[in-house]
Amino acid sequence: MPLWNRDRRWYLGLTITALVVAVFPYVWMWWQARSHGWIFSGLIYAPYDGYTYLAKMREGWMGAWRFTLPYTAHPGDGAYLYLFHLALGHLARITHLSLPLTYHLARLAGVIMVVWALGRYFAAMFPDDDFARRFAWVVSLFGLGMGWMILPWTKNMLPMDFWVTEVYPFLTILTNAHFPWALALMLVLLTPGKTAWWHVLASAGLALLSPFGVVLTGLILAFWFVWVFTADVLPQEIPWWDVRRFPAEAREILLRGLAVLVGGAPYTAYTYWVTHHDPILAQWTAQNDTPLPPWWNMLFALLPWVALALGAWRRAHPARRPLAVWAAAAFVLAFLPTALQRRFLMGVYVPLVGLAVLAWRQWLESRWGKLAWALVLPSVLAILLLPAGAGKGSSQPQQPSPSLLFLTRGEAEAMTWLRENTPADAVVLAAPDTGAMIPAWSGRRVLYGHPMETPEAPRYRELTGDFFRRCFKGTQAAAFLRREDVDYIFVGPREQALGGLPLYLPPEAVVARFPGVTIYRVPNNADS
Repeated sequence: MPLWNRDRRWYLGLTITALVVAVFPYVWMWWQARSHGWIFSGLIYAPYDGYTYLAKMREGWMGAWRFTLPYTAHPGDGAYLYLFHLALGHLARITHLSLPLTYHLARLAGVIMVVWALGRYFAAMFPDDDFARRFAWVVSLFGLGMGWMILPWTKNMLPMDFWVTEVYPFLTILTNAHFPWALALMLVLLTPGKTAWWHVLASAGLALLSPFGVVLTGLILAFWFVWVFTADVLPQEIPWWDVRRFPAEAREILLRGLAVLVGGAPYTAYTYWVTHHDPILAQWTAQNDTPLPPWWNMLFALLPWVALALGAWRRAHPARRPLAVWAAAAFVLAFLPTALQRRFLMGVYVPLVGLAVLAWRQWLESRWGKLAWALVLPSVLAILLLPAGAGKGSSQPQQPSPSLLFLTRGEAEAMTWLRENTPADAVVLAAPDTGAMIPAWSGRRVLYGHPMETPEAPRYRELTGDFFRRCFKGTQAAAFLRREDVDYIFVGPREQALGGLPLYLPPEAVVARFPGVTIYRVPNNADS
């Protein structure tokens, strides 16, 4: 019986469950905001990064196909990056849907793709074992780790399974729109089987969503081929150039690697070149540092799966090789001294669960069956505690300054006014948190708004904070605004929380007032 007929109800049930899980937290937050009379941003997990995605969509909404950094007064010429988000912005304009709604509809479509891709991947791993296939499918989709055990000792850094989105499909489907699509395409490219022309398209799509995903997929395929070559080709004394005599697995890996090279390499190479040679984007790249958490944090966040996975090493099974090569390659690459260590762990939870199932399946059939269940069940607790990490604990609006997850009605109205009444290239000065929101809601640039996408981010974060803390006085403040080409100043609850506006602007500098928010124009810059 074909696997689709055998697992049809599982596909349907898991898809519905995943969609409900992916929607519920956002509906709850929307209801919380509504009951307090505030505006929900549409973001919960990693809101700073979420605002950057909405800001990129806003650029598309305004008609752009060439991305420029919105979190700086001097964005440069930009490049053809983030085409997925720019396209979503164009779609939102055409359909007259809001940016957050369009963003989440794309995310939910990605959720459906992830469920399908995981089912297809484990169908290839365990075609004759219904329990192993379905168990790995469910756990890889909804499981996390045992990081909750070290919560009392991780005040400065939450356990990895609470925030490292790339690793866990569960976090992936909750957090943003492009990660689910990228993970699904990566699974398609790493699923054993015959290579077809559409794998080239899958690789091209992965490059548009996550160029680093193409690099990681290519390296995993390279590790896989080396293993197969040394284990199956060399012992048969087949010349390395006589590909036709290679075992079927080796030939398929070579073809899959060629598909990744043809489909994904061109745009990946373009992304690398432009982000290292464009003077503005190169500054952003230099700040894009994603190191690994401490080893003990990682260990607990990946238990019990990493321990069980080690138990599968001696078990002979066709799935062992593709699962082990993905997991091993990911960890070897992640521990290299590079700036992008966490990126190499993208999706690594999937092969760890697959390997764990190989070992755990054997345990279930032995006298240690109850212990096997006892090892697995504690990882479910992380799902129950995950809301504690949402927005770093910011789950409700707080006075006097709202969290990053919410806007006051005055802030929302003021940002709409900026969008409708100021030039498209206007630069707005605001507090750091407000600066994260303004490009997403108004399409206007800010002096500071993100720790990576603002060039010289530490310096500009300090300068903007000092301005509202009234460290600048009179002519000093005026000189600062002229030097940084600031056109408008946004003063709302977040700015007031820092200290407010230096009192040197004349009354006529006020151009708009909203509940709790005042917008000032800097005459020498906005009028030029």
